[in-house]
Amino acid sequence: MSQPDDGVDEPVRRYFYLSYARPRATAAMVTPDHWVKQFYEDLVQHIRAIVGPGKTPIGFADVAVPADRDRQAEIQAALASADVFVALYSQKYLVSREARSDRATFMGRLASAANGTPAEEHILPVLWAPLPGNVYRAEVADARRFAEDVPEYVMNGLSVLCRIGTFRKQYERVLRRMAEEVVRIADRSPLVATQTVDMVEAYRVRVWPTAPFTIAVLAPTSGDLPLPDGRGTAHGYGLRAEHWKPFAGGHAVADEVAAEADRLRLPVDVVGYTADDSMYRDYPGMILIDPWILATPGGRDLVRSTLRCPYSWVTIAAVVDEHHPRFEPHGTRYLSQLESLLRRTDRFIRFTTVASWRSEMPEIVSRMRREYMNNGPSYAPASPPGTRPRLGRPEAGRGTPSSSEGEEA
Repeated sequence: MSQPDDGVDEPVRRYFYLSYARPRATAAMVTPDHWVKQFYEDLVQHIRAIVGPGKTPIGFADVAVPADRDRQAEIQAALASADVFVALYSQKYLVSREARSDRATFMGRLASAANGTPAEEHILPVLWAPLPGNVYRAEVADARRFAEDVPEYVMNGLSVLCRIGTFRKQYERVLRRMAEEVVRIADRSPLVATQTVDMVEAYRVRVWPTAPFTIAVLAPTSGDLPLPDGRGTAHGYGLRAEHWKPFAGGHAVADEVAAEADRLRLPVDVVGYTADDSMYRDYPGMILIDPWILATPGGRDLVRSTLRCPYSWVTIAAVVDEHHPRFEPHGTRYLSQLESLLRRTDRFIRFTTVASWRSEMPEIVSRMRREYMNNGPSYAPASPPGTRPRLGRPEAGRGTPSSSEGEEA
């Protein structure tokens, strides 16, 4: 890959763009993922060892963008100039809005490239973290096959190999393959670089099939107020059911569940409950119910509709604060009615104190995740595996290190 010496306005080509599940932004800043940055720097070093010294930028990852630079502008410039899109697959990645936008933007550029090679050639999926066996997207299968002869990679993903020194040999082995493949693609099928590219907005991109932990909330909203005995916004109700806070001074219960799922590195989706009996077929999760929903028009039918969700990876939970001064006289009655309506399911559980909620809820999240991974639906691949070259042993004459991978096994 070479650059002209005289065109100061010539866009700078890069070998690769690194796409990953970015951490949640805080105060308009992104907290860098230390291990993603470490992996990025290691891959750059391996590619530089192949191509030699020079002024050409090797790659791009937004974790390496200085805080005083325009991060979004840098992302757009990199997507407009990279030859290979390296995707770090994990459950979070497959539901990440930013990742979907990045990929769709790069694919749009490929569609207009017309350089005679399949678009898939320029996409390099890598297994960053383990994925449940029921995710069979063709590119996920490709990511596993990327180094299927390295069992530690298939079992743990590259993130673990990067973090744990015991796997250093396997990590270097996979890194070397990646570096060789990135250079091969970039040199054989270079793309035309431009200064920038218009981003494809995430909401226009279909969500990739995976299994986010879904939290559905069935609770009154401010539009349903007032409720019996004067219950109102002071009792934790907001504009949306997801805003419901049953415990005085506490957070929204949906946010507490989401934080626990996030701690387990699960993608999360928080929604208001709707009577859709197929809603949870593909997702583990929890349905959180405020018994006072029975005081709203149609509330009783909505509660009954939860029984049409037959999946063992979904828990139905009633959450109340029995110590609240206004829990009685209606609290016990509504909770009893709710239990009567749901007596046909063994997946119903009730929480009546903040202590029981916070001590038992984390285990339920973990159990629903395990139940889904063990018993959730399996699907055939959406399409036959692509014809993109597999990364086996290095080919002769490619300028790769002389030692063979077979000696490292």
